[in-house]
Amino acid sequence: MISFRESYAPPARVDWRGLRAVVFESDDWGACEYAPTRELWCQTVAETPPERLRPVQSARLECAADLKRLGDLLARHPGADGRPPVFTAFFCLANPDFSKIAATGEYHDLAIDTAFPQGWEQPGLPEAWREAARNGWLAPEFHTRFHHMNPAGWLSLLREESEAGREARLRFERAIYYQNQHLPEYAGLSPERMQQWLLPALETFRRLFGHGPGAGVTSDATPLTEVLWAANGIRTFCLRSFSIPGAEPIVYHTKPWNNQHAATPMGGWNPETDVIYLSRNIFFEPGFDPDYSFAKTMRDIEAVWARNEPAILSTHRLNYVAWDEGLPRRGFAALGQLLETLSRRGDVHFLTTAQVAALYRTGKPLL
Repeated sequence: MISFRESYAPPARVDWRGLRAVVFESDDWGACEYAPTRELWCQTVAETPPERLRPVQSARLECAADLKRLGDLLARHPGADGRPPVFTAFFCLANPDFSKIAATGEYHDLAIDTAFPQGWEQPGLPEAWREAARNGWLAPEFHTRFHHMNPAGWLSLLREESEAGREARLRFERAIYYQNQHLPEYAGLSPERMQQWLLPALETFRRLFGHGPGAGVTSDATPLTEVLWAANGIRTFCLRSFSIPGAEPIVYHTKPWNNQHAATPMGGWNPETDVIYLSRNIFFEPGFDPDYSFAKTMRDIEAVWARNEPAILSTHRLNYVAWDEGLPRRGFAALGQLLETLSRRGDVHFLTTAQVAALYRTGKPLL
């Protein structure tokens, strides 16, 4: 198993004080996780004690209109090179096939380029994703096959004679797989089984976008996950830590399986896996963050540049797509304000995760 070395250094030096870069990294695209319809969302929220409600519980699957709205906003705010901002969108490549699971008692899923669970259907969505990528504002990358869920653990939960099991079965009947708990995706998988689990998701990505992913992000990764991702062409590992200005780097100690380390330098290179490590350093979640502040966001971006790093913003799909209409209302308003300010400066370059990794690897960006 690979070992961590604090001496991992970026292969190339990059002057981020001169190249003022902003990257938007956005997770969860393609996930059919919480409620397929507004009616079921309202019903489930009404049944959930207030202390157990989370913003993510209003998540819904995006549609072509959501993508157009986001793309139109980005197109209006070009960077210093005339290119629009880009969302590096990390995709969840499959969702449970509830009907087939119910019939067989075994786990089955649906690849997002072929079908969605019953009730979640969005006609034309795969083509809308491809169009957004062709138009240059969506840069797809790899997030997961089954979002923060372990198939064996989920099936076991569904069979439990417990309150959690009862809730899981009720949600299953509504085509909901969110459980209000984290079941790590790769738990209990041997190297062979992990490879078997990954390959269909990677093939879905290739069918959908015409190429394989080069970057991946998950808080479910183990050191073995990194090795297998690298063997399958994912050689940029995001979220090695979360380094917010003025605070200690964040690692998820509540997820002890997770392959993170606070001392990993931005752009660090692992010679054993040929992986570049990136870390998010701006928390831009205005839709659901009660402490969001535009002024603080701008101060953090300036502080990140001052410490010679690109500004890599975490901004989940939930900020722009949700049954709770207040979330995208706040998310789009804050994003518009941020883009207007950054574009007006005239010195900001909007890059993708892949371009930042290429700069750290070779000193030259991907075109």
